[in-house]
Amino acid sequence: MGHAVELGGGDASVAGGVDDLVVGVARRHFEVEAGVLHYVGSKEGLLKLALTKEYDRITESINAAMVAQERPLIADMWRQVVAVNNKRPALVHMFSTLSAEALDSTHPAHDYFADRERRTVTMALNINWAVPEDVNIEHLLQSGFAMMDGIQLRWLRSPGQNLNTMWADCEDVLMPLPLWEGYR
Repeated sequence: MGHAVELGGGDASVAGGVDDLVVGVARRHFEVEAGVLHYVGSKEGLLKLALTKEYDRITESINAAMVAQERPLIADMWRQVVAVNNKRPALVHMFSTLSAEALDSTHPAHDYFADRERRTVTMALNINWAVPEDVNIEHLLQSGFAMMDGIQLRWLRSPGQNLNTMWADCEDVLMPLPLWEGYR
């Protein structure tokens, strides 16, 4: 699966779509395209595997750790996700490219991305976050996830930048001091 991710975010961009991803994986493994499709079931299966097994697995484990805490900090969740993504630019590139392509309702990943946005916020709303009084947690989460998507695109366009540093500036806007003192 690492090869699919590498192809998805590196040399053979997913701009050509799922077909190019399948052919690229087949070439990397010196297998025929049919062998790759047999393993994952379909081109859409490869796409789903790349997104869920490789991209979502780590972020879901971060959320699970937050659920286990009594009063976790939203800032800690985002910092952990950013730290992980800072180490996997090819995967973030693949994810961002597919997300943009999936705006087309006929794209095989359209439903995945639409559902993922809802699922991510819904899951985070079930965590007992430590936040200042009167903070609209749903609004904060939606704004923060949107900001993260945007800052990742800027990061991908600016090789050599550190995503963690870029995210720190976002925190100052999302969770300004002194209101968020003790909650960041």
